[in-house]
Amino acid sequence: MMQTPPEHPQATTVLALGIAAITVVPFTAPFAWILGSRALRQIDANPGAYSRRDFVVAGRIIGMVATIAYGLILLLILYFVLFGSPSSA
Repeated sequence: MMQTPPEHPQATTVLALGIAAITVVPFTAPFAWILGSRALRQIDANPGAYSRRDFVVAGRIIGMVATIAYGLILLLILYFVLFGSPSSA
């Protein structure tokens, strides 16, 4: 019987940070991206040593999307603070 490799130690953490980023705690998004990238490199460097690559990939992608989305929202807010809302002429 074939034994499955152990779960990567940060797989669940990366996924949880990604989910938290899109639900309640936006500042966790970059952490999901960074930790996910690091964990993915470790998993890919040792094929078969860890499981739950899917958790890491999902959390990392969510972190990337959330980071970019929140960044764009902040730029939009900054634009309106500096230049005001568009006037209806």
